[in-house]
Amino acid sequence: MPCLPTEAKKELRRALRAKRRSIDLQQKAELDQALVAHTLTTKEFERAHTIFLYAPLSDEPNLLPLAEEAWKLGKQVAFPISHTDTHTLSFHTVKSFTELCEGAYGISEPPPSAQTVIATKDTLCIVPALAFDRHGFRLGYGGGYYDRLLVGFQGITLGLFYHEFLQNELPRGIYDRAVDLLITEKGVCLPDEIQTTK
Repeated sequence: MPCLPTEAKKELRRALRAKRRSIDLQQKAELDQALVAHTLTTKEFERAHTIFLYAPLSDEPNLLPLAEEAWKLGKQVAFPISHTDTHTLSFHTVKSFTELCEGAYGISEPPPSAQTVIATKDTLCIVPALAFDRHGFRLGYGGGYYDRLLVGFQGITLGLFYHEFLQNELPRGIYDRAVDLLITEKGVCLPDEIQTTK
């Protein structure tokens, strides 16, 4: 699909954000539990040495239980710091949610003093998005932070999202990279194996 004009893309983001915010809180909690449960069954999570996670906004899936399970298993968990001058991310290890503090855009981040982690092939990155398509491509929030991260990322990438936000095809640029695995409350699948209702 060719790139949408900027305004059209902004409107799509607004519509998807409003739709996600309208989800009933009890239903959202159940969906989040299913996303976490499915992720914990994957060999990708089991084999990963480091988990790149993010602190969710109120309408995003709450995937923080993945950090708790990773810590129990002795895995390293890292959260991003957003560098607003360059629109890039660096990931830093924490061993407790209490280490996080408010950062850019009101998102909880590690303190700058936290140890920086460089991704390897044993790193699993949970990638945020407003929607994914059946090919594994995403519609982000427009800042380009994760787009820049994923260009040279050597590990495994996962898209965790609610199934009703699955699109048949999303606009993409030449530098966009699909995630390796898609997970919704309905289960786990490889891109292009997932079925849409669109």
